[in-house]
Amino acid sequence: MRSDVLLKITPMKLIHTFLLLLIINTVAMSEEAPQKLPDFTKVFPNEKMVSQSNIQNIQSYAYATNMNLADLKKVFSEYLGKQWIEVDIDKETKKAVTNTALYRNPAFPKVQIGISLMCMEVEGKKSLVGITVIPAKSNKPIKVSEPQR
Repeated sequence: MRSDVLLKITPMKLIHTFLLLLIINTVAMSEEAPQKLPDFTKVFPNEKMVSQSNIQNIQSYAYATNMNLADLKKVFSEYLGKQWIEVDIDKETKKAVTNTALYRNPAFPKVQIGISLMCMEVEGKKSLVGITVIPAKSNKPIKVSEPQR
């Protein structure tokens, strides 16, 4: 085989090689990039956040509000995005806890997000809404978007 045939590199071959490497690199980076949960400090921008905690890797956020559960769930679902779906709560839990919804996302199989509305006056508002990020039992902390200040 002649060496001049092997060395003939056309601009099109260079472009195809570059594009192939770019695609492979992009796929590899997207698989390695950890996904983050939404920033729950911004979920209800028109409501006052009254507390935020992280105890044993269970994160909680509480807002004072005058909104009802249906309106809260609508705003919350829109903020989470379509990939988060509301799941049924078992009957025993429903008996003990009212005004609650639970969400899951296939991209975060080890995480559930609960939202609850408690009727109690807080900061001049008639109710308190709580958001709880519940990880599966694990030694690894879950990643949550850092609040931007």
